[in-house]
Amino acid sequence: SATSPGPLQSPFEQVLLHGMVRDAEGRKMSKSLGNVIDPLAVTDGRPLADMLADVASGNLSAAEAKRAEARILADFPEGIPASGADALRGALLHLMQGQSADVNMDVRRVQSW
Repeated sequence: SATSPGPLQSPFEQVLLHGMVRDAEGRKMSKSLGNVIDPLAVTDGRPLADMLADVASGNLSAAEAKRAEARILADFPEGIPASGADALRGALLHLMQGQSADVNMDVRRVQSW
């Protein structure tokens, strides 16, 4: 005799949805564009040399790596100074107020928090 599978249950108690985080120019953050910044680099800081080494050791094409390096040199000529988790949270909350599902994240704005 077949047994009943029992009542259906949701696999999750909560489902959280989030918008897309984009760079300061509104482009989707993507490893292939080289515009992704590790949140730990924002909270803990990241020296310029380490940021450039990350690009060099990544899987970007030569042209994409050159663009990523140019963007890093222009946006973070001295690397990313440590700002702490509270500053990152504050900046993200501020950016999300009154916006659509997308968040344009400018790491330089975190420093003002």
